[in-house]
Amino acid sequence: MKESDIEALDVKIGISVHRLLLFKQRLAEILNRYETKEPDEIKKKIERREIPSHPSYEDYLDALACKLELKSLWTKLEIDINNLKAIAI
Repeated sequence: MKESDIEALDVKIGISVHRLLLFKQRLAEILNRYETKEPDEIKKKIERREIPSHPSYEDYLDALACKLELKSLWTKLEIDINNLKAIAI
């Protein structure tokens, strides 16, 4: 692998880590706002009428999207790190 390929992979990993932290922070902000640990708990609070459906339902959907994106980012990051390990060995 060329040096430029290694540098590109390094940049890609850095961007992925940055995005991972941003989505993690966004998810934490939403969950903290509703004093929950999981997005589904927000939905349950809405269903029990403990919180108003607007804007909490939109926040619930946003939290779900954040969780999905985090899962995807972790998978991609693990692949890229393993690729970098293979090069470094």
